Amino acid sequence: MQRATFMLLSMLACATNARADYFQVFDAGKPYYIPHAAVFRDQKPIGSTDASGRIRIDLPPGTYSAEIVVGQVRRQIHFTIDNGAQLKRIEAP
Repeated sequence: MQRATFMLLSMLACATNARADYFQVFDAGKPYYIPHAAVFRDQKPIGSTDASGRIRIDLPPGTYSAEIVVGQVRRQIHFTIDNGAQLKRIEAP
């Protein structure tokens, strides 16, 4: 019983330390999201958008710039990590 309680408390402690935020990337000024695009920060991949333009970004809280790449097109994006639970919108110019 004590072991199960310890395991549960350990899992909860890890869950509260999660710092990933969720975003949906849109083509700026249009109602269209950008699916299946690679996202880079400092020329290192940090993820890619899914079929609905959503991406989970796991970085410490702060404001960041990154680059989203679709085919041969590269666009600069900006976003803020605040450990919020809601899906945030990113506009890619």
